Parts: sequence; C-alpha cells; structure tokens
Amino acid sequence: MALKDALSKAMELHPDRYLVEALPVPVESDSSDLAYTRHGRDFVYGSQRPPNSPGPISVWHLWLT
Repeated sequence: MALKDALSKAMELHPDRYLVEALPVPVESDSSDLAYTRHGRDFVYGSQRPPNSPGPISVWHLWLT
C-alpha cells in the first residue's frame, strides 16, 4: 500500500493514529524516491503548555532501491 493511501485512511479515523496534518508531498529527485509529511504531536514536555509544546513535525520518507 502506498504511503499516501495508508495516511489517507489514518486521517479518517478518530483519533488519527498518526496525527497527519499534510499528506505526502513528493520531492523531485533523479536518484531516489523522496517525500515528506507533516504530523501533529499530542504530548508536552514535563509541565509545559502551549506555546511551549513541541508543535508539529515534518517527517522525511526515503525509499532506496
């Protein structure tokens, strides 16, 4: 199953297991299959609260052949 399909299905769940904020965005490259996604993070560091929470994260996905 492609990454986009898997994350699209996850986004339909409540709560979204992966906290997907943006589906994969392909990056043009001659030497690799590369994309990135953006995910929320639902935890805090110790007793910190927004705006000091960790905020969203971008995850890079690289497929090697």
